[in-house]
Amino acid sequence: MTTIKSPELYKVHKQLIDDQGRKRSWVAKQLKCSRTLIDQYLNGTKNMSQEKVIALHNLLK
Repeated sequence: MTTIKSPELYKVHKQLIDDQGRKRSWVAKQLKCSRTLIDQYLNGTKNMSQEKVIALHNLLK
């Protein structure tokens, strides 16, 4: 599994989610993953697969 190692990307996604008023539970449901994974990713403590990061990015565009 490939991961994207960009230290700033999760900050961009966190800001987009906050700016759009999205709930993390909604994001997790759209990506078919756990809310815990989304929280850990947005806090910078865990990497997500490249596919999930791309899906999240596309979801927030």
